Amino acid sequence: MPESIYQLIKYSAVLIFAFLISSCDSQKNGDAKEETEAQDLSNMSLSIKVKNPQQGPLVLMKPEGRSLLPLDTLAPEVQASMTLDMETPEHGMYILNIANRQYVNLVITGEDLAIEAGGDNMADYAHVTGSLEMDRFTEAKQLNQDFQASMQEMQQQLATAIGQGEHQKAQELQNTFMQMAGTYQQDMEQMILSWGASLSGAYLVFSLPQGADYEMLSAITAAWEKKSKPYPQVVQDIMAQADALAKTRIGAEAPAIEQANPEGEMVALSSLRGKYVLIDFWASWCKPCRQENPNTVRAYQNYKDKGFEVYAVSLDQDKEKWLRAIAEDGLTWTQVSDLLGYNAQPAKDYGINAIPATFLLDPEGKIIAKDLRGFALEQKLQEVLGE
Repeated sequence: MPESIYQLIKYSAVLIFAFLISSCDSQKNGDAKEETEAQDLSNMSLSIKVKNPQQGPLVLMKPEGRSLLPLDTLAPEVQASMTLDMETPEHGMYILNIANRQYVNLVITGEDLAIEAGGDNMADYAHVTGSLEMDRFTEAKQLNQDFQASMQEMQQQLATAIGQGEHQKAQELQNTFMQMAGTYQQDMEQMILSWGASLSGAYLVFSLPQGADYEMLSAITAAWEKKSKPYPQVVQDIMAQADALAKTRIGAEAPAIEQANPEGEMVALSSLRGKYVLIDFWASWCKPCRQENPNTVRAYQNYKDKGFEVYAVSLDQDKEKWLRAIAEDGLTWTQVSDLLGYNAQPAKDYGINAIPATFLLDPEGKIIAKDLRGFALEQKLQEVLGE
């Protein structure tokens, strides 16, 4: 698969996942509210209007990793108009599950919220007002939806061009899309940074298609450090990410890793010193990782006798699936895992929140390149190891 098409799919997958539980319509709120410290209220209310109420409960949920954890059934049956008083949960991002039909994002900071939703299906509109943070989230969601609409149109044009054999037009479309995606990334970054210590901004950092760089995370960390502790968990995650990026910048010595291989033997990354080493974070369930494996196999076969090694860290949790993927993809290099998924210590130390992710080390163990894809890895190896 050409790298440009891979990037197109990557943007689509990241953005659809990041806003999966956002509605497909949003409205611009009125005058912006003054920014104030989040209220510390013991109780809050939800004023809810549902245009097409369906049979089923109203449930408050919280994202936990890649799943949603039900916290409280606010009402046994959804009604067309409801006002609910509730104890304010910990400030953060929540999901309102409307009769298992529609999922609405709520950024809860203690203020009362007014919610209007279609209620019939995931594609229904949802409009939430009542707090500065909800206004911010709505603004970001609209920017994302505008980009996704352009992206879908571009995908259709690209598919038509490829199907008709118009390769030059396809390449032009791919280039246009990447420029458009870069602009979207910049606009979202500027928006988040302008908010300073914002809960919405903190959550949206992890929806950026290209991720957030060290400078951006450092700026957000600095803004939050001026506020009183304790920090919300999402902010702690950003601070940990900033620390990990500082330790994994180009030129830095790669953090130590020592984990068990499939035979249960501990293998240290440092045991490969003296060679150029690709640290490859992957998993059996990760389709982009599996699609990238043939490229790594090719590079390994071409350069393993010239001082190149791969140290693969799997974020699997099922050993059988991990071993099966190793065999199916013909991965003959060093494989390690503690089977803790994203909770693996190396994933935390390297700031991994999406895979595949790779780091190329020189013989002294210093990072010289990151996230090499396709033929880019072989090109880099040719540069440092020769033909």
